[in-house]
Amino acid sequence: MRPLLLVLAMMIPSQVYPMQKSPLRIDATAFPPTVSVLGDSAVYGFEIELSKAVAEELGYSTQFRVVPFSRVFDGIRHGTADLAIGGITVTDRREQLVDFSYPYLEGGFSVLSKTSPPQGVREMLRSLVDVESLRLAGVVLLVAFVVGTFMFLFERKCPGSDFIGVSIPLGLWRGFYVALVNCFSGGPGDLRAHTVKGQILTLLSIIVIVHTVIGLTITRISGMVQRAGQEIVEAPEDLAGHRVATKTGTVAVDALRQCGAEVIEKLSAQEAFQAVECGETEFAVFDTPVVRAYAASKPGAVAVHSIGFGPQRYGFVLPEGSPLREEVNRALLKLIRQGTFEQLQHRWFH
Repeated sequence: MRPLLLVLAMMIPSQVYPMQKSPLRIDATAFPPTVSVLGDSAVYGFEIELSKAVAEELGYSTQFRVVPFSRVFDGIRHGTADLAIGGITVTDRREQLVDFSYPYLEGGFSVLSKTSPPQGVREMLRSLVDVESLRLAGVVLLVAFVVGTFMFLFERKCPGSDFIGVSIPLGLWRGFYVALVNCFSGGPGDLRAHTVKGQILTLLSIIVIVHTVIGLTITRISGMVQRAGQEIVEAPEDLAGHRVATKTGTVAVDALRQCGAEVIEKLSAQEAFQAVECGETEFAVFDTPVVRAYAASKPGAVAVHSIGFGPQRYGFVLPEGSPLREEVNRALLKLIRQGTFEQLQHRWFH
């Protein structure tokens, strides 16, 4: 009886359990707001949610591991990661070593600079009385004195002139006065030149003084802007010769070297931004979403400049020849058609 029961028990089919897929192993490197790291391992952001949505479409759970950018390709190449994320730019050089999914984000580089603190009345007045201001005033007064001297010499013998019969000191003063009044009032005042030489000299004095004032004023304003750390940056070439911080090992390093900047490499974008704030570098350059997110956290302390660096495309990184690549691409296209992708974009970038 016992052997029979044993045989019958063995014949009863056991409950069938579906085979569970292994979790999708994802290496993530910090790239806020697409990948933000909280503590040592907690991650959140646009790419985190996007990769979870892709994994769900494929029937996988997810297992994230935080890695520095310098090691973001190691897990992919050594087989310890199935996917890598964190604002990783698609480049021809990288595509020779790993595979990329369809690009799902496109951006570029932006420049971060430090803004000057608002000045009080005392600081503003003090800034007006400096070497440049004194130089400007000195040049104007010197030109007016020289013009006034020749004016006195030309006019002192002309009938009806205001310079006839006056002493040399008074004549020099009147000439000086005429030069300044004609320049800053736009026309003759109560004293004027009567001779052709005096009139020509008056016109020349207006041209010289106005040109000098405008030129030195522009130079002064440019100097003030540079000292405030707010030099206008409109193109990559404007960074030539300047100290610019960026994250080591990124595409930005090569782009900055090509435009002639003195590149200061940092371990993270955060360190590059802090180098600007503490005055170690004049600028920092990094991917636009990250720069704008940092600037939003420092209102009034830093400024963002959009420049003409070429567009950067971001995608998931996979091992070369990975069978997951086509599945991931199909899942991405499905999320786009369903509107899920647009919802994630709106949540994290608007």
